[in-house]
Amino acid sequence: MNTPRTSTPTLIAAMRALARDIDSPDGVANAAILEAAERLAALDGETLLLADIMRDAYDVIAVIEADDSDEDESLRDLKIKMSYALAMYDPPGGVPL
Repeated sequence: MNTPRTSTPTLIAAMRALARDIDSPDGVANAAILEAAERLAALDGETLLLADIMRDAYDVIAVIEADDSDEDESLRDLKIKMSYALAMYDPPGGVPL
């Protein structure tokens, strides 16, 4: 069974709400959940930035003309790998590179 994943922004918001609403006498649980939410938010931001940089790199690679068949194959393979890596950052319905 394949359970759909919660979006990262939704997960971050839920963790922040839990950190605010959980009744923890010493506050340790609240602090840990909030720190996890903040770390997840930071990682999400970094990941989106890196995806944007990879899209720009893809655009540059797409216009490079190979000198021989080995270079052509390497460029084609690299573009395919980049396309797969970037696909998870496209909105629902996808936007072709």
